[in-house]
Amino acid sequence: MSGVRAHAIAPEGKAVAGGTPGVLGVRREDKNKWERRAPLAPHHVRNLVGQGIKVVVQPSARRVFSDEEYREAGAVISEDLSECATIAAVKEVPVEMLLPGRTYIFFSHTIKAQPAGMPLLDAALERKVRLIDYECITSTGVRGGPRLVAFGAFAGYAGAIDFLRGLGERFLALGFSTPLLNIGSAFMYRSLDEAKRAVQLAGEAIAQHGLPPALCPFTAVFTGKGNVTQGALSIFQCLPHVMVEPTELQRLPQAGHGTRDDCHKLFLSITTAEHMVKHRHGGHFDKEEYYEKPDQYESIFQDTILPFSTVIVNGMYWDARFPRLFIHEDLHRHVVSGHDRLLGVCDITCDADGSVPTRQFTSIEQPFFIFNALTEQTHVSLDEPGVLFHAVDHLPSELPREASEHFGNCLLEFIPAMVAARAPTAPGQGDTHQLPPPIRGAVIAEGGDLTRDYMYIQQLRRAAQAEAEALPEPTGGAHGVYAPTVSLTLELSGHLFDTRLINRICDLVEVSRGRVEINKIDIGGTVSDQSFMSMVVSAHDKETLDVIVTQIRSAASEAKVTLRRGGGSGG
Repeated sequence: MSGVRAHAIAPEGKAVAGGTPGVLGVRREDKNKWERRAPLAPHHVRNLVGQGIKVVVQPSARRVFSDEEYREAGAVISEDLSECATIAAVKEVPVEMLLPGRTYIFFSHTIKAQPAGMPLLDAALERKVRLIDYECITSTGVRGGPRLVAFGAFAGYAGAIDFLRGLGERFLALGFSTPLLNIGSAFMYRSLDEAKRAVQLAGEAIAQHGLPPALCPFTAVFTGKGNVTQGALSIFQCLPHVMVEPTELQRLPQAGHGTRDDCHKLFLSITTAEHMVKHRHGGHFDKEEYYEKPDQYESIFQDTILPFSTVIVNGMYWDARFPRLFIHEDLHRHVVSGHDRLLGVCDITCDADGSVPTRQFTSIEQPFFIFNALTEQTHVSLDEPGVLFHAVDHLPSELPREASEHFGNCLLEFIPAMVAARAPTAPGQGDTHQLPPPIRGAVIAEGGDLTRDYMYIQQLRRAAQAEAEALPEPTGGAHGVYAPTVSLTLELSGHLFDTRLINRICDLVEVSRGRVEINKIDIGGTVSDQSFMSMVVSAHDKETLDVIVTQIRSAASEAKVTLRRGGGSGG
């Protein structure tokens, strides 16, 4: 075996056309040092080999499963994946490693036309790769349906474990030693069970000795009921606790005024939409209406839940159509009024400027920051005044073994059909129709073109290009500054892509030498389903902006798309 070379980059293999059907490659993960997951565990490989499928696994000294474990399962360990017609990974494949004519399956981060993912998509199109994205594998085979292959619960597990560790450190900075200080980050344990045991031991100490009275009653509010929240809740339930309804939070004593018994447990509460919003016009909450017409509702979370929460664990789905739970101004208002009970936010969803006011994402190495609502400054030091935030966007990699086992269990049934097929050399050719519906619906590109349900990506790219090219001319010569602009946020919901409204908006803005910037995009289940987009339209002066907005309003009306001005974060 050769020694370590600091500047070595291993090739994926020779560009053999198409690879051999029936041969599966498992790629080594290399996005960052923490990525130790694999799409398939050794026992999944053993199952596939038993079905007559050849599996080639790239060697890795970092992966949670050793090369020897895969070899014993029947895999071939090799750097060269050129024989493989199908190649599976977890994270994106570097452009230079993408072999032509293959079927690739991984999280591509391309379906919202994310700028960072476009070089990869272009390479997949140029090299006639069949690109399948885990995010789009649904039970119905329709984008937006219930996902079948995901790590959600493991994000919840790891996020809650890390957050408890952070609370222990934060409480110490505030002058309180608590049993939470003995909990480490999730990656510090060999297994999820071992991490849970550490939380349980902290719970036993809380049950016996209690928490400092100044922290009690300790209330933890969880948003949503999905896999992420359920995972996080299960970790908190390793501590002594009672479950309370959101409406009961207001009846608990104020912070620092709990009874002796209150200090020996946590109060956990799950909040859903009915507790978070109210109808703008005084009507009753209707769940179906809320999800169809969220603009008819506004947030009450900042008044009915936030003032009574010690910590908030955010794991719910959210997009820009819906009211935010609370914003920076709400935190500021509560601090000024003296009702600033909130000590920490665990934002597992990691939506930038999303349902909660997360200012920045954090990392596994540096998982926390403090946000001071009075100064609106963030600090890495946990000794500073403010609210603790945790917002790591790749949490499942902290529990690589169990996460990979779960992921492979979900993926395994689809592998034989994918491996038997060959990526087509032209659009509409090949045997895509023979793939299982969940996989067929997740094919983003093949044969050098986007598939029908993902053609909208080109429209989104057009909008992004218009944004980049429409910058105003600088004043004051080459070293001048950009001329000031006026802007307005517009929110569109409806059939944005099959009507080609986005292209039309780009044309209107371009003609007027304006600029469009996409803030948020939520893609409907199929190209013909309703979608949502929030965009900022800018122009050199108010008169030009008014003309552009009037034209956009007319185009939206013709396309039967709902248009409204973007409102405040709370509603």
